Amino acid sequence: MRYGATLLGLVRHHGIDPADFLRVVHTFADLPSMVRAERGLKRVLHALPGRKIVLTNAPTIYANAVLAELGIGKIFERVIAIEDMQHGGHWRAKPDAAMLRHAMRRAHVRLQDAILIEDTRGHLKSYRRLGIRTV
Repeated sequence: MRYGATLLGLVRHHGIDPADFLRVVHTFADLPSMVRAERGLKRVLHALPGRKIVLTNAPTIYANAVLAELGIGKIFERVIAIEDMQHGGHWRAKPDAAMLRHAMRRAHVRLQDAILIEDTRGHLKSYRRLGIRTV
């Protein structure tokens, strides 16, 4: 809750190696049995206008594996994962405002043009304060 991602607290207070932590906690023997998609998800996402980017506190390899399992990986232009969320020499994670501004600049997306779909209520409030529309 304090840091946005468990990784950030562990690195800061316990000297955990970020790469090791991400690899260990995002390795699942049977990922396909864990992933479920709504019928028609690919069609619905494809029909949405605009660019589509994944922003996740998960590592890139895991995010891409989940997207592939759902059959929607090719719909997204890019994945901005936790490894990409280092800014100013520090690890940051959703919903950090500085990280989000930096990530959107790198993706050439103006905050007022973005619509962020999120499942964490507290994050939604943070994004709205930045002028981002949310779902």
